[in-house]
Amino acid sequence: MFGFIIALVGGFVTPYLDAPVARPLAKLVSPLFTVEESEHRLLSFMVVLVAVGVLARLLLSGTTFWIAIGLVLGYFATRLVEGAQKLLANRRG
Repeated sequence: MFGFIIALVGGFVTPYLDAPVARPLAKLVSPLFTVEESEHRLLSFMVVLVAVGVLARLLLSGTTFWIAIGLVLGYFATRLVEGAQKLLANRRG
C-alpha cells in the first residue's frame, strides 16, 4: 500500500520536475542523442517511475500493478478532481 502512495505522489510531482530534472538530464545526454522539448515531460515521468520503483522495492511495498495505477492517478490527479467537481456541479444544478 505504501508503494501505491509513493507512486501517487510521484505521479503528481512529475510535471514539476521538467525544469530541475528533465532539462539537465536532456542536456547531459545531448552528445549521444537529441531529446526534443516535447519529450521532457516523458523524461520526467521515466525518472519518477524508476525512483518510485526503487523506493517501493527498498521498502518492500507495492506491486507493479498498484505502482502503475498510482503513477497514472497521481499524474492526472488535478484533472480528475476538476472533472469530478464539474460532474457534481452539473448534477446539482
